[in-house]
Amino acid sequence: MAKLELTLSKDKTKVISLWKDKESFDFLGYTNRKVKSKTIDGREYHVLIQYLSNKVKCKIKKRVNACLARNTMNQNIKDKIKELNLKIIGWKNYYNKTPYHKLVQIDKYIVFRFVIWYNVKRKRRKREDYINTVKLIRNMGLKYLCC
Repeated sequence: MAKLELTLSKDKTKVISLWKDKESFDFLGYTNRKVKSKTIDGREYHVLIQYLSNKVKCKIKKRVNACLARNTMNQNIKDKIKELNLKIIGWKNYYNKTPYHKLVQIDKYIVFRFVIWYNVKRKRRKREDYINTVKLIRNMGLKYLCC
């Protein structure tokens, strides 16, 4: 590491044992954890799974909120969907190893925030006609993160 002029941060660097405890570690936006799994025969084995870290979830939510802020009400709905789709496709390409149920949570959040933005733009109550608004948004081309 001296050749690359890199140093380790003593505060951030630690050795953990995945076998003894239920510890996990974050690396490149993923939380890595050891989990027990079973075969069809009923034998147990351990697997290292990766899913989104909490920091990444917060960053994604902040970016969605910034994209759908109140100062963007003058923009066209199709332009907003295109802008969000670019971000969603990028997140989908990078975080494709994450389990399905974790990505569904973020998808629900994106749709919920977009419905709120749409209803404020149309001067409606926030939850008024939620299902029809979601169908309208999906028909306009908003992408899924989980599929």
